[in-house]
Amino acid sequence: MGVESIHGIGMQDKGRVMREILEKKNIKAENVIYIGNDLNDLPCFEIAGWSVAVADAYPEVIRAADFVLTKNGGHGAIRELCEIILNRRQNDS
Repeated sequence: MGVESIHGIGMQDKGRVMREILEKKNIKAENVIYIGNDLNDLPCFEIAGWSVAVADAYPEVIRAADFVLTKNGGHGAIRELCEIILNRRQNDS
């Protein structure tokens, strides 16, 4: 899927780090999918082109998300998201 950067565990200023990665790699924010569950993910939700919350995310995170998964974090959420992306790619071709 081309994932090059994964950050976030224990990080408080995720928005700053995300902006730095986007600038360093010359990536447009609109091309980023960000998945989160906690309040410190909200700044990245505002930056990313598509924000995704896991099913057991904080209510504020769920409200802010563009899409909410049916799986909890650590219990198949990433797989669910990957299948959604792959299915959409297949349907678009």
